[in-house]
Amino acid sequence: MRAIAKRLRDPLDAATDAQKEKCKSMEAAKTEQLPYQRRADFANSLKELELHSKMHADGLKKELATTEQALIALTTGENESAPQGEYGITISGAFKRPRAGTEEADLLSTSHPALPHV
Repeated sequence: MRAIAKRLRDPLDAATDAQKEKCKSMEAAKTEQLPYQRRADFANSLKELELHSKMHADGLKKELATTEQALIALTTGENESAPQGEYGITISGAFKRPRAGTEEADLLSTSHPALPHV
């Protein structure tokens, strides 16, 4: 009886040993491929990073253009909001003075009894 069981077991052991050898060779092949796979993964990651950085740069360009337009609108609005020659401090902190030859400059240059002469 033991001889029959041993004969049946021999093909199973041989198949198991063959499967173990096959697994070992597959593991060895997989281990050999790891450096190449890592390089491929690294290259793919670099491509993705480059794509994301380009998208981010495009977004920053749009934001910069919007900021520049807003700044231009503010400075244009600042100069147009107050009539030329009006005293005051603008948004940028510049002090406006009356232009020569304007009605305000003429009024300030003439002496008025209530105002000290400028």
